[in-house]
Amino acid sequence: MHMVSLKTAAALTGWSRRTLWRRIAAGKIFKQNRDEPLGRTDVALEALADDIGVELTDEALGLIQLADKGQAEAQTDIAILFMESGLSGKAVYWLRAAAEQGYGDAMHLLGKCYLSGQGVDRDEREGLSWIRRAATGGHLIACAQMQALSGT
Repeated sequence: MHMVSLKTAAALTGWSRRTLWRRIAAGKIFKQNRDEPLGRTDVALEALADDIGVELTDEALGLIQLADKGQAEAQTDIAILFMESGLSGKAVYWLRAAAEQGYGDAMHLLGKCYLSGQGVDRDEREGLSWIRRAATGGHLIACAQMQALSGT
């Protein structure tokens, strides 16, 4: 059984934590208190499979567990899975989580989402801001894009 935090379960399904707690109370989702002093509750990922929107292959399960632990590259990979499945709103959550950690690929992709309005309201200023941050961090494509915009 693969366990993930309630926060990750909410991001994967689009459900609120309240809805997750209702499903736990109804016995539809198995929970486990992993860290009692901190109050962290984990839920079985398999119970959410039909409501995630992407196929839970072994690779996807592994990525989700790494993303749940805060691994930026895995968070970006999960975002790409969601984007490929037409679930860009869910993808943006994971891109933002990775981008806020300074992960260049996520910052670049998040910027592109804002520029195109994919999964978020179109916002050119926000999009360019994320691409500029990616470029500042050395992301090669973002660097080239910023150079092209500045005309140098």
